Formats: sequence, structure tokens, C-alpha cells
Amino acid sequence: MGWSEGKDYAIFQISQTALDNARFHDKVRAIALVADKELEINYGVVLHNIPGDLMKNKGWARIYLPGNSSFGSNQKCTYDSDNAITRCGPFTRGDLESASSLTIFTVPKEGTEAAHSIRICREDRCIKKRIGDDLHDADMWLSPNSGLDNITSKFGSAADFMGSEVLFYKNLAEAGNPTEWPDTKEVIDHDYGSTGVSSIEIEQGANYLVLLYSEPVDDITKINTEESYIEAAILNQSASSLKTIDWDDMTAMIIVINTLSGSEY
Repeated sequence: MGWSEGKDYAIFQISQTALDNARFHDKVRAIALVADKELEINYGVVLHNIPGDLMKNKGWARIYLPGNSSFGSNQKCTYDSDNAITRCGPFTRGDLESASSLTIFTVPKEGTEAAHSIRICREDRCIKKRIGDDLHDADMWLSPNSGLDNITSKFGSAADFMGSEVLFYKNLAEAGNPTEWPDTKEVIDHDYGSTGVSSIEIEQGANYLVLLYSEPVDDITKINTEESYIEAAILNQSASSLKTIDWDDMTAMIIVINTLSGSEY
């Protein structure tokens, strides 16, 4: 095509805290996920519109897995099985192209089950909540087997050597059916209130990335479209206090990414 690397395209094998300002910062028009066919390893990516490391607010967070998928009315990902390449785009000018950083992860193979849990808590350090003279457990355990819905197929399908247990989801603020802390029966809020999620524990041994979204959506795939500018924080380890990343009482929706090798690639 006559393209030159660094000018028309860039190749990344590790996560980027900031894209090249001159060429690709806020100018990403499309992406390609290229598998390692020899090692049978697939890669996924999360695009963010705020630069910086993990464990912080990264602006919107849009997730792409290998395989065919469609987001909204004009954005598609198509899979080339001969070359094991997924192409997504073109992104809408001025919106989806405004990526400033990205998180790359390895995608689990078929037969790799997500077996670990995360624990979301009302209080810092997951301590008990005192109500009157009593102490209450103000926490909730979520796992792929209990409390989290498998949404892998909505973001990618039919890719070679890719498992079916990659993305898991929980809406804490479902319209008409808000989630309560089991012991205190307080509704979990996400608007800087006093009963929201304040800390998160990721079970030891889990190869997870955890995305915390500030608002829920009725169709989870909308997080990848111009219809959604929902802010998200991304974690690759437990956070004893979400105050440290300015995310206390802000979580309305959770997506857990099961990875092949743990955290980012």
C-alpha cells in the first residue's frame, strides 16, 4: 500500500501510557489485532482517551477482542482467519479516533477457565461497616460462576485459538433493580454518595484486568461506540482504597478481563 511505519501505522507489542503526540495521539482511525500463529497467542486491546499508567481514571475504555463483531451502526471488526488478523474501523473522526493510550493483553485459549473472584467493598480496606452497635459485612464477592455475566461473544467470536471466557460483566445500577450490599441492604450508589464501592480485592492468582465504569449502559457493546463517553478506571491489582485513584463511590458497572498471562502483556 506504500505505507511507512511510524507515519501511516505503528506497531505495539506492549501497553502504551501515551501514544506518539505527533502521529497517533488523538488520530487513531483503525486498529488491527495480529495473532502469533506459531505460538497460537491472541491479543486484545483496550483503547483509552486519557494517557497514563494503570490504576487510574483512563477516560473512556473501549475493548476489542479477536474475531468478528459489530458495535453500533457503523463500526465493525472483521476476522481474517488465513492470517489470524482482526481489523476494526474506520473509527468516526473526532470521536473513536481520539485514543491517547492503550492496554494490551493476551487472550486466554479455549479451555482456559476464569476461576477466581473479585471482592467489592463498601469501606476502605474492606473493613466491616458499623451501624449502631453492630458491625456488618459490607462487601460482595463476584466471580464468573456467581454474579458476573459472560459477555465474551458480544466483543469477538470465531477467532482461532481464542477461548470463550474472556470478558465478564456486572451492572450495579440496573434501572429498576439497583444492587444492594447483602448485609446492610444499602443500595450501591455511584454518584459520589456514601454507600458506593470504596475498595476492591482481586483474588490472589487471578490473571485479571478490572475496569470500573462510572455509569451503566443498557447495551454493553455501546461502550465501544460514539454513543458512550462513560469514564472508566482500570486496575491490575487490588485497591485498598479507591480514594487513591479518585474513584471512591463512582463504580456503576464492572467488566473483568480474564487474561492469559496476568495483567498487561
